[in-house]
Amino acid sequence: MYSFIKNNIYLFIAFITVSWAILNNISINEKTVTKFFFAQKDKNFITSQKNEVNLRNLDKYNLNIKSKRNQSGSGTAFYVGQNLWITARHVINNCSEVYLKDGSNKKFIEKILIHPNSDLALFKYNSFDIKNFNIAQKISKKSFSSGYPAGNPGDAALQLLGFMAMEARSYNILEKHSIYAVLDKNPRNLLSFGGLSGGPAFDDYGLINGVVVAEFKRRGLIGAVGLNQINWLIEASNKEAEFFDKNSKINDIVIKLDKIDKNYKKIGNELRKSKSVSKIICIA
Repeated sequence: MYSFIKNNIYLFIAFITVSWAILNNISINEKTVTKFFFAQKDKNFITSQKNEVNLRNLDKYNLNIKSKRNQSGSGTAFYVGQNLWITARHVINNCSEVYLKDGSNKKFIEKILIHPNSDLALFKYNSFDIKNFNIAQKISKKSFSSGYPAGNPGDAALQLLGFMAMEARSYNILEKHSIYAVLDKNPRNLLSFGGLSGGPAFDDYGLINGVVVAEFKRRGLIGAVGLNQINWLIEASNKEAEFFDKNSKINDIVIKLDKIDKNYKKIGNELRKSKSVSKIICIA
């Protein structure tokens, strides 16, 4: 027996090492796979079929948000209170793992709630001492956005031009978007707003006007999901017993801004520093 063990000791060690590695990887994967849920439709939900009629007088544009292959990347998310964060659906769609950047660390996001007829997603993350945005009652003509275009800090001053109907066939959605002209940007040499997707469009007082999801590079325009879709998704999250802990109570501190104008770059830096606007990371 001793001779058998002595002659096969290295084989035994190799077997134990390989087995431990397999079991360890299985455990890690089970722990870090982000789960996605569609919000339950209710009487207030507006389907893409209804929007075919409701938005028939608006110009339509198609948003191709289905990649030919799964790719890792990053976007922007922002805090709306009660541990709830909003981002763009296409930023986190088909990701095996989603993380919220927190300084030099990244925090794993376990579950994400998807809007059935919008390029919107919502998730929960404990957000102690982070100020939250409130949702505006109407869209302001002047707006701003801050986030992580091209994965780096960046901001934009925006002017509302009007509205369009956005169709994303890969998601089977048709929704109303606000269309903004980019009046100014930070940094000035910023070539693309890719990565600003999921970021807030907010007014002079820090109230949310929309969620940035699209860019028209040649025209210098940005498309944003409107207030109705945002409010519906937040309200729907309150009904998802599987998704959120209804017993948790958070004392939120609302962001209060006043006449941002030329200070929008400074405000953007402050929002990122305070983590009210954060980078979200997709691992394919």
